[in-house]
Amino acid sequence: MKRSGKRGMILIGMLIILTGAVVMLREYFRTPSGMTELKPYWMGTVAELARKFRDDEQQANSQFLGRILEVKGIVDNVSSEGDSIFNVTLGFGEAGNISCTMNPSQNSEVRKLRSGDTVSVRGECAGFLADVELNRCELIK
Repeated sequence: MKRSGKRGMILIGMLIILTGAVVMLREYFRTPSGMTELKPYWMGTVAELARKFRDDEQQANSQFLGRILEVKGIVDNVSSEGDSIFNVTLGFGEAGNISCTMNPSQNSEVRKLRSGDTVSVRGECAGFLADVELNRCELIK
């Protein structure tokens, strides 16, 4: 009787360890959701978002920081660091700009963008430096 109880405890322990290992591996290899699959917290234009940060940066940070935003605007500039990281700047001049660091999965689409194109971009708000910064951005069709 003692021996079978000990064997059962060992089996339960091994099962717990195996379950923990499977959960850890799933989390380790999990890829982040694409922005197109996520519902935006806020949707608006470049001018509206830039105005919110310009008028009250602290309030805008508390409202938008770390949240998913969808912004529509005119492409001002497309730049890249090598072939892997693209940055799209939306907006022209005094209304303010939105700097969008694009998700690498979007590279082929971003290469087609030209200054003056109107696009909608969804990304995670990283705050305000010289421009409002959005990360992990994806073009919304």
